[in-house]
Amino acid sequence: MEIGSAALTILVECWDGHLTPPEVASLADRASRARDSNMVRAAAELALSCLPHAHALNPNEIQRALVQCKEQDNLMLEKACMAVEEAAKGGGVYPEVLFEVAHQWFWLYEQTAVHPYHTEPGLPLPTSVALSSVHPASTFPAIQGASLPALTTQPSPLVSGGFPPPEEETHSQPVNPHSLHHLHAAYRVGMLALEMLGRRAHNDHPNNFSRSPPYTDDVKWLLGLAAKLGVNYVHQFCVGAAKGVLSPFVLQEIVMETLQRLSPAHAHNHLRAPAFHQLVQRCQQAYMQYIHHRLIHLTPADYDDFVNAIRSARSAFCLTPMGMMQFNDILQNLKRSKQTKELWQRVSLEMTTFSP
Repeated sequence: MEIGSAALTILVECWDGHLTPPEVASLADRASRARDSNMVRAAAELALSCLPHAHALNPNEIQRALVQCKEQDNLMLEKACMAVEEAAKGGGVYPEVLFEVAHQWFWLYEQTAVHPYHTEPGLPLPTSVALSSVHPASTFPAIQGASLPALTTQPSPLVSGGFPPPEEETHSQPVNPHSLHHLHAAYRVGMLALEMLGRRAHNDHPNNFSRSPPYTDDVKWLLGLAAKLGVNYVHQFCVGAAKGVLSPFVLQEIVMETLQRLSPAHAHNHLRAPAFHQLVQRCQQAYMQYIHHRLIHLTPADYDDFVNAIRSARSAFCLTPMGMMQFNDILQNLKRSKQTKELWQRVSLEMTTFSP
């Protein structure tokens, strides 16, 4: 670099209005490759100063800035995560970036659960929580594009009922307040990412009906995190997933995994709970939209995949009392459609051999 660490430190305070956030992020990245530790530290501070403008940066630039901060210390990583979250509240930050920030908060939780460190004053720290024995995956996938829409569902009559306690053994673990703050922050930012998926729905149509859209692992990781925090957090997650996820296949995976995490023995009670019922309804609606969309462009080469999708859809519709009536309507519409007799025969055969 042609300028020293002192110049970078000055630049942190005065670049806004003279340089663009991508220009400064690039400068910080190049400066981080210096051998001088003071230069590397100043470069990380410069990268941190870009993150309040995360809406003007691409995912790679944000990820690199996060890495620079993480390589310095945990406190700088905290500041970086908070800066990206604050920037996202105005929109324009990619959901996958927010999922990455959520993963970094969870990494901080794991670090401070074992090695507590001093946190700056002023951070809101919860004082206690009962953590279940369910532990979410702690993988850190590479940032990749994703999004899906929030569609309004028509609620059907619900039988009142809440989530019964999970059957899994639950216990209170000694978690220090700093660590607990990080755990809640991971969930909060993950839920914000889920919300952003819904906002980006119409800009990401190729992934809308995908069996494995890019965000799948992140959403399932967030479910694990919610289960770790408790039933109320799972409840909130179900509402968020119903609004943010469109793929019927992912929704169905979430439904079944949620039942497993909450306890299979109380499945019927869960299905009557409003939040979970909303998630199941959203899954069924997504299957109806998927089937309608596929029928428009279906070719004989797609028949096997389509029949498998019909089979999966039936499993989803079996979850609610009125579901099978809706599913039978779908079959009748399929029978009356312009598709070939061969397709209908294959679907009919699949239904006669179906077992949930």
